[in-house]
Amino acid sequence: MKTAKEVYAVIEARMGSTRLPGKMALDLYPGLPALGAVIERLSACKNVKGVVVATTEKDSDDRLLPIAKRFGAGCYRGSETDVLGRVVGAGTVAAAKALVLVTGDCSCISPSLIDEGVDFFFKNAYDLVSNCLEDSYPVGIDMQVAGFSALSRAHETACRAPYNSDSNNFEHTNYFIKSHPELFSSYRYPAPAKFNRPDIHLALDTEADLEVMRRIYGRLYPVNKLFDTGDIIKLLDDEPGILEPLKGRSINRTGIK
Repeated sequence: MKTAKEVYAVIEARMGSTRLPGKMALDLYPGLPALGAVIERLSACKNVKGVVVATTEKDSDDRLLPIAKRFGAGCYRGSETDVLGRVVGAGTVAAAKALVLVTGDCSCISPSLIDEGVDFFFKNAYDLVSNCLEDSYPVGIDMQVAGFSALSRAHETACRAPYNSDSNNFEHTNYFIKSHPELFSSYRYPAPAKFNRPDIHLALDTEADLEVMRRIYGRLYPVNKLFDTGDIIKLLDDEPGILEPLKGRSINRTGIK
């Protein structure tokens, strides 16, 4: 069985969000920028050796480097549009056998779920283990573990015709693998009943999400910096008003409509 020495978490992050510009540098709690919060949580994973921020070569993303350094993460810079290639590049530099795939908007990502997913990945023969392939966990409590060789092969294949005409193959790290079951094996990781809450949106996409995140962090972070999914669900069930900024909008895996 592989060990944590061969597993790295790679965070896709940039400052150029159209819905919430500069969101990775915005504080969720005083002194805790959004990117720092994600790094802090991933750094607590027992089955992950290190964390790498995969950002772009644009000048605007220079601002992410000191945040990554402050919170103990490495940095890799690559193409803005070829996200899959950027993540593969980060994995190559880290000499990883497997990658935990993370988007920077997952401000409440669960260290315990990541460790659980890494264990499951190495005990089974899948190229991708993901809870993002169907709605069960709250949106933003993402867990995706992929074999580095599979990701590399996916990128190499996507760069060739006829696949290279589909931008989705490059914009989403899991897209090519999940879209080609004839080439790759994927496992849809289900939520246990207590966490089966796809009605809850915990991803940082908009100003309204930022307000919700600040409310959640304001309640839970001072008590336990590594508050987990159960703590969040209990808080929201006890204080549903925390989600008031999101009222009236539908939720799906790609964000709030």
